[in-house]
Amino acid sequence: MLRPTLLTRDSDPILIEALRPILNANLSYFTRPLPEMTPEGQQRWWKIEDHANVRVFLWRDDERPWEAVAFSMLTDHGDYASPFFAVAPAHWSSGFGDQIIKHYIEAAGKPLKGEQLASNGAIRHLNTKNGWYVTGEKDGVQTLYHPGPGPRVPEWIRRHIRAELGYPDYDAILKGLDG
Repeated sequence: MLRPTLLTRDSDPILIEALRPILNANLSYFTRPLPEMTPEGQQRWWKIEDHANVRVFLWRDDERPWEAVAFSMLTDHGDYASPFFAVAPAHWSSGFGDQIIKHYIEAAGKPLKGEQLASNGAIRHLNTKNGWYVTGEKDGVQTLYHPGPGPRVPEWIRRHIRAELGYPDYDAILKGLDG
């Protein structure tokens, strides 16, 4: 079972360092270019981070609690929150991404806004499965919206949003092909 540990300003520097290799291994999958983080830079970032508005979770598997599997971060912007997460490459395709997304939607407790690379099929699939809506796209980066925890938005509203954005209703197309 995968479990999150909420890191605090006073968390052990070893836990803060555990985030760094996961971040560096995923740099090419983020929507904005980030430099490779050094150990010193990681600790410096943690000291100046706004811990009142940012929550960071280190994820570990019960079967290997000594190993950092992923991290997630939620930034509170008042009316909405924005998530950021990465999974260690050794644990890609493990289903952990789905669990992390579900967790930060609940932990946010409010609507969320985010981004994804249009070219990243895995994250697009996970986000769609978990109720995220694409609200726009520019230069290969899609902007996203999620209404937050609670009842799911009805499918007819999701179809309307996709139609407004010019996306085909693939479900209707496929249903028509099936007869």
